[in-house]
Amino acid sequence: MEKLNFHDERGSTLIEFSLTILIFLIIFAAIVQFGYILLANNIVETAAFEGARAGSITPDPLNSVDVASSAVDDYIV
Repeated sequence: MEKLNFHDERGSTLIEFSLTILIFLIIFAAIVQFGYILLANNIVETAAFEGARAGSITPDPLNSVDVASSAVDDYIV
């Protein structure tokens, strides 16, 4: 009868690799998501800047809100 050997380390490399790659993939996904958040923030900030600029240089003060809104829509879409 053969004695069971629980100190055998075969297969432990595969388990360690799978746990390590899982952690790295989670970190990578978090970095990508953070990049998307920064991109969206930049788009909104630039659209607000463009809208304010377009509204401020409009000669007709009654029409400046429509011009600013149109500039923001043009930038985002």
